[in-house]
Amino acid sequence: PGGGTLRLPLGGRRERGSAMKKLPVKKQVFAFEQDDVCFPKTKQEYKDFERFDKALKDAQTPNKEVLTKNVNLAAQIATGLSSTDGIRHVVSRICLLSKDESMRRETAVYATDSIMRHVASGADYALLERYERHLKFHVRNIFKRALRVDTSRRGLADRFLNKILPKWADKGWFQDELPFIVEVVHKSAPSVKRPDRLSQEALAAKMEAMGMEEEEDFVDTEGFEEQADSRAPPPSPMAPTVMGGAVAKAGCPPTPAQPNFLMHPPGTPFAAGGMTPMLRYGTPEVLRSVPATPNVAMIVPRTPG
Repeated sequence: PGGGTLRLPLGGRRERGSAMKKLPVKKQVFAFEQDDVCFPKTKQEYKDFERFDKALKDAQTPNKEVLTKNVNLAAQIATGLSSTDGIRHVVSRICLLSKDESMRRETAVYATDSIMRHVASGADYALLERYERHLKFHVRNIFKRALRVDTSRRGLADRFLNKILPKWADKGWFQDELPFIVEVVHKSAPSVKRPDRLSQEALAAKMEAMGMEEEEDFVDTEGFEEQADSRAPPPSPMAPTVMGGAVAKAGCPPTPAQPNFLMHPPGTPFAAGGMTPMLRYGTPEVLRSVPATPNVAMIVPRTPG
């Protein structure tokens, strides 16, 4: 009263401040500004990393020809990155691209499809399997993120369902994830008709048919013939162990025999029947088997006369 200043208690101010909740700040992801977690082994691999990133950057354009050209270029570079770190770099950049809201996130889907097609056209099935194994944990989310924009959702869903995913079904790529990807794309745009090849019955039949096919066993035969020729036959279990010259590999000079002082001492002689005789305790045979005390007087040399 009387024009004085109204002061609030400090306790009330603290309570009001503590009641305010801090909203979590969503960190913006930038595809090409993140530190690379994969380290190139050679200078050429480092250059290929940079070329792959540049091709994906140049693909961020509404121009269809430029986009297709750079996506195919990125896929061609990826076919040469066959090391584990190279494959991880490719997959990491594709995932970061699909998370960056400032980028055209559908290019992550196009890059994945182009990489699979380029590697398959080169008949490098081992590399194709490795890329599929690394990408299969991310493909579902890559499609989800590409369909978040309302203005382009229907057009992208139509392209995915009628051009990209039917080829994956025919090739047998991402068999475990393909039914879920089709459902995600179709639910995002229900007005787009699903092809018959991507129906649940067709996908289940395709998976069952491919699961019944017998796969060829992968055997690394490089150098197998040489190793088989140089491998010595196993020794007989009854033969005594004697050191001698080692068996040389094909094309190498034989190892010389070892001197006598490096030889193993002779083993216990075998009795008739091939086994050491068994002696019972408390019998005369045991006493006879113990060597007697030597006559020391016979061993010490005499003083010459």
